[in-house]
Amino acid sequence: MSQEKVLQGITHNSIQYCVTSVIESYLKYYGIDLMTDILGRYWGLHLLVKPSRELFRENGDYRISPVPNSYTDILKECCGISLKNVIGSWNKEEFISCCKRYINQGYPLIVNADPYYFENYENYYHFHGLNWNHYILVYGYSDTTKRFIYLDSTRTFVNGAIHTISYEELYESVFGEINIYGIEPEMCIMEKPETVRIFHQNTFDTGYIKVNRKEQYKEIYHGKEAMEELAKVLREEAYLQNENEQKLFMDSLLNQVVLMVQHRKANLSYSNKYIHRDIETLNQIIKHWNMVKFSLSPVRKKKNKDRFLDSANYIDILSELEMSFEDDIGR
Repeated sequence: MSQEKVLQGITHNSIQYCVTSVIESYLKYYGIDLMTDILGRYWGLHLLVKPSRELFRENGDYRISPVPNSYTDILKECCGISLKNVIGSWNKEEFISCCKRYINQGYPLIVNADPYYFENYENYYHFHGLNWNHYILVYGYSDTTKRFIYLDSTRTFVNGAIHTISYEELYESVFGEINIYGIEPEMCIMEKPETVRIFHQNTFDTGYIKVNRKEQYKEIYHGKEAMEELAKVLREEAYLQNENEQKLFMDSLLNQVVLMVQHRKANLSYSNKYIHRDIETLNQIIKHWNMVKFSLSPVRKKKNKDRFLDSANYIDILSELEMSFEDDIGR
C-alpha cells in the first residue's frame, strides 16, 4: 500500500553553513531555539596549516574554524544532545525502508549527501563553488512519486530551501561510488532532549601553537596568530602556477569563511543578549569577513592571484580587529 508522510514544524533558517543549519532546524523542530547561543559561546579562531608540496602535486590542507572540536561534540558537551547514526545496511531497499521508518516515527534525518545527485547541482556548484558532500535534512516521503522531501541550507543558491530527491538518488548520494569524501555513510537522528542547559563562557581561549615537523603541519588556536598565518598562506598561494589547484583551495576556504561569518554574527547576538553591550569592533569584523567571502566567491570575475591578494589584505585588517575584539570582550 502506498504511503506518504511529511513532518510538520521543519523550518529553514538564515545559517548557510550546512551542518549547523540542519542542526538548528532539528532543534527548532523540537521547540529549542539555542543554536545562536551554542555558536556564540566560541570566540577564538582555530587554524590548521599543512602546506602543499612541489607546487600542489600533493595538496595542502588549510582549515579555519572558530571551534576546537566537532559540532556533535559541542552539542553533547553544551547541552547533552547526541546524534545517532542509524544506517544499518548498505542494501538499497533496506536503506529506503529505514528512512521511511524513522520519518514515520517523527524523526527528521540529517543526511550527508553528495550534491552531484541533486536536481539543482549545476546551479548549486556554480554559485557555491563546492565540490564535496553536503548535509541536508530529510523530513518526508511519498510512495506515489517515490521521492523524499528535504531541506537545503543553501537557499540563496538553489532557488528555495525545500526540494525533493528520488529514493534511488538519495541512496546513491550516500553510498554511490562517486561519493566525493570516501567516508563512512552518515545518516543521523536526534533524540528529543529532556532538558537543555547552556554553560556560558565570555572569555577567549588563551591559545596554543603546535608544530609537527614530521608531518609538516602547524596548528594554531588563537585569533591574531592564526590570522597572520592565514594572510601569509594566501600570499604564497597567489603566486603558485596551477590554476585548477588554486581554485580547489579557494572553494575550500570559501566554505570555511562562510562559517566564520556565521559564528561572528552569533557572537554579536550572544554579546547583546548576555553581555548587554554592543561591540562595534565585532560589527567591523563581520563586515571584513564578508569582504573576504566576496573576494573568494566564484562569481567574482578576477584572476585567482588577485582574489588571493585581496583576501590577504582583508585578513591583515581582520588580524588587528580580532585582537581589538579580544581586548574589548576581555574587559
